[in-house]
Amino acid sequence: MKIWDCVIIGDGPAGLSAGVYMSRAEHTNLIIGSGTGRWHYGQINQNYLGFPKGIKVNELRQLGLEQAKNYGSKFSACKVTEIKYEDNLYMLTCSDGTNCQAKTIIYCAGVSDVWPKNLDIERWVGNFVFWCITCDGYRARDRKILVVANRSSSVESIKQFLDFTGDITVIPNLDDTFLAEESIIELEASGITIMYESMTAVTSDKDTFVVSIGANEYRFSMCFSLLGSKPRTELLVENKLCDLNNKGYVIINDKNRTSNPTLFAAGDITDKHAHQVATAVHEGAQAAQAATYYLYKHS
Repeated sequence: MKIWDCVIIGDGPAGLSAGVYMSRAEHTNLIIGSGTGRWHYGQINQNYLGFPKGIKVNELRQLGLEQAKNYGSKFSACKVTEIKYEDNLYMLTCSDGTNCQAKTIIYCAGVSDVWPKNLDIERWVGNFVFWCITCDGYRARDRKILVVANRSSSVESIKQFLDFTGDITVIPNLDDTFLAEESIIELEASGITIMYESMTAVTSDKDTFVVSIGANEYRFSMCFSLLGSKPRTELLVENKLCDLNNKGYVIINDKNRTSNPTLFAAGDITDKHAHQVATAVHEGAQAAQAATYYLYKHS
């Protein structure tokens, strides 16, 4: 069985960046991508440096994958189903029936976004549906937007949309949870409309996102879901491979090393920096450099 210097779990910006750096350091590495995650929605990224007209994230992913492969990274399109750590080696079991071993792991599995249940609104991501004010608040300038939120921690983000538009409607009751009354009062005092009934159906026409709320139908230019996300750390929890914080994100030091000296993490899974492509690329590069140093010291 082949023993890789590093297996990189996740083919988003963090994982691909890590692959480029590992390969250019002459370390064998395998990038494993499951074909899911934020880079597979198909939206256009407009704030990543170097693309003045924006770039589709799946196109950016393909460019990054080609770059990593050009320098020597290998790629496997499957899902890691189990990780065991024995005798200073990681044993990985994959969904395609293959196994591999690694001296180090860079974990870049990312997060799973939470969406309103039973509405399938994620199929409109990048067209009418978004989740990040930092990424896409700019698109909302002078437009009529809908925000779905059920956490009081979202109130400040909702109010920030007022920098872009004054036409904001919020649905605060979703999936049996509800914004606190004081949060609703605060939003209404800011001139934001509150809808007290849940969405029952969504569709779209050429220019608008059509939402059924109660018995009525409303049209919006954009919808932002602020229901949060969940870190994909199940593989780490199963065999207690490293420490997580109280929100379930991987704890890393300033070199992207976890509590396990041979396990590194990067990207949205760490919650260390803003969840942006730019920060994920940086963290992937940092994790690869730290892993390279470990491999050099223990070669």
